[in-house]
Amino acid sequence: MERFLFIIECIAAVLVAVPFLIVVGGVCRALMLVIWTFYDALVEEEALYPVPIVVEPARKMFAFDGGWRVIGYVTQLLPARVHESALNWLEAYETVQYAAWSRPWLAPFAWLAMLGLQIAARIQYVIAALAALLFVAIHALILTVWAFALLLALGLVLPLRFCWNVLHYYFFPCPYCYQPIARPVHVCPTCRAKHTRLRPDLYGILTHRCRSCRHLLPTLDMLGRKRLGRLCPSCEHSLSGAIGRGASVHIALVGASAAGKTSYIVQAMGALSEKYREWYRLGFTDQEQEKHFKQAIDQLRHGRAMATVTTTVPVPYVLHMQPSRLSASRLIYLYDPIGKTFTNSEYMSRQEYYRYTHGVLLCIDASALVSGGELPVMQAYEHMMELFEIFAGLRGGRRYRQAIAVVVTKANQPQLSDELGSAARMTLMQQDASAISQGEAMHQLARAFLCAHGLDNVARDLESHFEHVRYFSCEALEGSTEKDGVALSVLEPLEWLLAHARAIPR
Repeated sequence: MERFLFIIECIAAVLVAVPFLIVVGGVCRALMLVIWTFYDALVEEEALYPVPIVVEPARKMFAFDGGWRVIGYVTQLLPARVHESALNWLEAYETVQYAAWSRPWLAPFAWLAMLGLQIAARIQYVIAALAALLFVAIHALILTVWAFALLLALGLVLPLRFCWNVLHYYFFPCPYCYQPIARPVHVCPTCRAKHTRLRPDLYGILTHRCRSCRHLLPTLDMLGRKRLGRLCPSCEHSLSGAIGRGASVHIALVGASAAGKTSYIVQAMGALSEKYREWYRLGFTDQEQEKHFKQAIDQLRHGRAMATVTTTVPVPYVLHMQPSRLSASRLIYLYDPIGKTFTNSEYMSRQEYYRYTHGVLLCIDASALVSGGELPVMQAYEHMMELFEIFAGLRGGRRYRQAIAVVVTKANQPQLSDELGSAARMTLMQQDASAISQGEAMHQLARAFLCAHGLDNVARDLESHFEHVRYFSCEALEGSTEKDGVALSVLEPLEWLLAHARAIPR
């Protein structure tokens, strides 16, 4: 009797084990699908659920973007995967059912297997639904707390960044297209992706992760952002590291062709570097400009003619002046357009740098003026006034605040020594008590020279339209062997403009 009961128990155990094992297999299959889906959502969410990178090639912080997309991914993909798995189990159910009908001796075991398959197929839906609900609830709670903490951190960083910008941000235009730059485009050093919003925001507080190469980019200059390459957002031209790191001073050169503008500004920059090198660190922001400047200085020293400017839309020389590490630096933009810019009205609309101009160097060729060449000077002046009206606006009876330095170039001609030479200055200082310095004497002599050679109307018109006008003469330019006197006369106009723009002390 006991043996018979034992056999019955074994048969019952086998009959129960068949559907039980099948149900356990279904549960394990459901758990595997849940884990697989969660892994894909958390680890491979970018590849499986891509986001367009048209706006910004960076990944937003997980708590504001990827984390919530993970929830959407789980709720979309997990039911589909579970349903596909359940259909496979139901197909197995139909196969076993066919075997039971075709082989009656298998029917008892087949019906047990069919019961297990039915339960296993449907229990997968229950497990997936419970797992998804639990995951979504916990994940959403973690994301909410995480996002709140990040917003608090961002709220602390943004005021500090604002204070830093108030002290260290400087308005600056692009030196190539003249458009104002509020935020330059930063370039990823690894994949060269262009990041237009590299600052503390939802893409990252202290760093942004590049979407293309996953490189971390600092969002603040103090963390290393200033070492990244930058582009102008308008013309996408590369910007040197010093651009935008100091207050900008814009000075435009005006003059007819062959007035000596380029020769003057090259020697003036050289004299400025020589005089202030003990107090300022002076240098070009562009290495190509520095190379061109050294070549031009060498040509002048050896008495060779400089190459003429050929562009009607000038790329300015940009000098970086920094008194010390603790003091604010200055960026001096010097625009040297071709002479025909001021004799041809079709180039007028392209001189947009007049929107930012702090001062003008009006160069007048003394030798040409003596021989009756006042017409090109008057045309250059008229076009300069048109540029001010277009880009600086009409003043409505008020004078422009921009300073005008009128420079009479090539004044070292022998026939002009009685009018503009150093002897004439000394004589005037002895005769006129108002000429208490060589600079004041130069101012009076240069103005008198222009009035005597048909430009008295230009002088009066200048003084009626601008608050600050001063006249200078340069005794030597190309190929001169003089040193101190020439450096003084060449540097004074530029020095006066820079002092008026508060780039250097008066």
